[in-house]
Amino acid sequence: MKTHTHLNVVLAITILPLLASAAGVHAQNDSPPPTVQTNVAYVTESRALILAADKGPYAQSIAKHLGLTVCLNINSKLLRHPNFYHHLRIITEVLNTGHTLIPIAPRFRQIVSVRGRLYQNMQQAGAVGFPIVLRFAAPSPKAATIRELIGSVDVAAGGIVRTVTLNNPTALVQQHIANAGLKAADVRMRIMSVTKTRHSRFLILEIIAPAGVFQSVAVVQNHKTISGGYIIAQLPKGVDKLMIPLSTAPGASAKLKVTVLTGWHEYRIPFTLNNIPLPDAPPVVRRP
Repeated sequence: MKTHTHLNVVLAITILPLLASAAGVHAQNDSPPPTVQTNVAYVTESRALILAADKGPYAQSIAKHLGLTVCLNINSKLLRHPNFYHHLRIITEVLNTGHTLIPIAPRFRQIVSVRGRLYQNMQQAGAVGFPIVLRFAAPSPKAATIRELIGSVDVAAGGIVRTVTLNNPTALVQQHIANAGLKAADVRMRIMSVTKTRHSRFLILEIIAPAGVFQSVAVVQNHKTISGGYIIAQLPKGVDKLMIPLSTAPGASAKLKVTVLTGWHEYRIPFTLNNIPLPDAPPVVRRP
């Protein structure tokens, strides 16, 4: 299997500023609009997309069900500190054969953190920018290139991560929290209850925040963390319900620490790439 890396497909385009977070931060428009360099970091077969529904031999399944991964590298002076991207849209994806390359998710709203292992590996290797991974179903067998790939993605960059501390959270049950730090980040939160089951104890709260603003939450008591992560459930109208497992009952000395991102900007980045080479097709496995 061959993989193409660092392809010479580069496009300079204008970043379109979106509304910044509702914390009151807006993109400055008193200077020329910045440009973004978008190129293809690599194109590779993706075995994670194999679905051997016919229960055939593994090698034959690979030959028939290989997917395709296209990794874009996004670089701009304005995006030196990227946080996450979301609302990826793939509009056109045409192969040199005239067939359509089918995206696994042509439009999705999920927030994808930029600062993952792939980003760290690229930084350690000296690469500039950050990756955005696109996943497709296997192309037609005779295809050699992606003739045209058009889409856009929303990227949030910059800002400062801050931790807001609330004292004695059990005294705030069924209250809407009035806190300057949370208000500055446009985060609304309500502590619902402290619930004890037969074997567990949970602090339950609801939180409403712009996409990507809420980072994490923890409960500390006597300088020790008594929470074990949290379970999050998405409710209607943008409300997230968090169940925080506790190792012990929180008392008056307990503190609820909420980590949020403030002061970030968000930009919509369109991309148009042409003539992207595809990996060589895998050999056909024939039965003896």
